[in-house]
Amino acid sequence: MSRVRTIFSHGKYMKVVSVDRTRPARKLSDKQNDFAIVPLGWATDVTEAINAPGYMVFTLLAYLAWKTKSSTFVLSNDYLKRYGVDRDAKHRALVRLEKAGVILIERHGHHAPIVTLLIEP
Repeated sequence: MSRVRTIFSHGKYMKVVSVDRTRPARKLSDKQNDFAIVPLGWATDVTEAINAPGYMVFTLLAYLAWKTKSSTFVLSNDYLKRYGVDRDAKHRALVRLEKAGVILIERHGHHAPIVTLLIEP
C-alpha cells in the first residue's frame, strides 16, 4: 500500500509517494548494530582524503533518514555539493548502492531523485 505525503524542498511543496518494498528491509546483524556518531565535517574530510565520495553519499543518506525520521527522502545535488560531492559522483554512488540492494531510487527526469533506504539499523 502506498502512502502519499507532502514535503517542503527546494522552496516548494512536493508530493512524495512512499514506495511499497518488493522485499522486506534487511535487518542488520547484532554485530552491525554498533554505531558511531561522526560529525559531518569529519566525514567530509575523510571523503576528500581517501577520494571516496560514495562514502559521503551513504553517510548523508543515513543522516537524512535519521533527520527526516523516514526511510524515504529527496536527495538533491545542491545538498551534496555542500559536502563536496558533485552530481557525477552522486550518480555513481547511487547506482552502486541500488545494485547492492541498500536503496531504492525513484527518478523523475531532471528532478532530484527520491531515495528509499532499504536497510534498518
